[in-house]
Amino acid sequence: MANSSVSARDVLNKIHADYHAAINTGEYHPFVWPYNSLGPYLLIIYLLLPPTRSRIIHLARYPIFLLIVYFSVTAIRDCRSPAVTVGYGIGLLNAWTILGSATFLIFTDGRNDYKRIEWQERPDISASKDEVLVKNSQGETSALDGSTKDGLKSLHPLAESPQPTVDNTAPSETNYPEIFSTQEPLSSSTQTY
Repeated sequence: MANSSVSARDVLNKIHADYHAAINTGEYHPFVWPYNSLGPYLLIIYLLLPPTRSRIIHLARYPIFLLIVYFSVTAIRDCRSPAVTVGYGIGLLNAWTILGSATFLIFTDGRNDYKRIEWQERPDISASKDEVLVKNSQGETSALDGSTKDGLKSLHPLAESPQPTVDNTAPSETNYPEIFSTQEPLSSSTQTY
């Protein structure tokens, strides 16, 4: 029996040699961050477009979904890394991109089915009373509580919100269960730690 011990360094050298050989032959490509991440960026850019009723932008979600699937499948199929965690991340990032884009572009309409939350300052109240406003797909702005006044969405300053009350009185002994009020004090021989 021959003494053939293989060290961890030998295994890593073999992995890197196989990786570089596959890259040099064009079988695989290294993961290039901005280019191979176009799928998630396309989804984010589409969802960040300002609200509009344009039919072209509404129907553009289907070709955008196909582009996202194309870029993600290409990255999963062609990109490799000698590091296991990076290779796992490539597949996980692109798989979740396909699932997320299908959710926001195909199964639901991510631009119209969800509300946008925007911070706006009101000129008639102090800066410490900024409020969260919601803008829907029709461009209407309302407070998060959805209240209306005179046909317009009204905003309630934080000063008008109900303030919590604090009871500073100590609880009486009658509020405790009986086992606490009838318990005998510890004897001097009993030690507790």
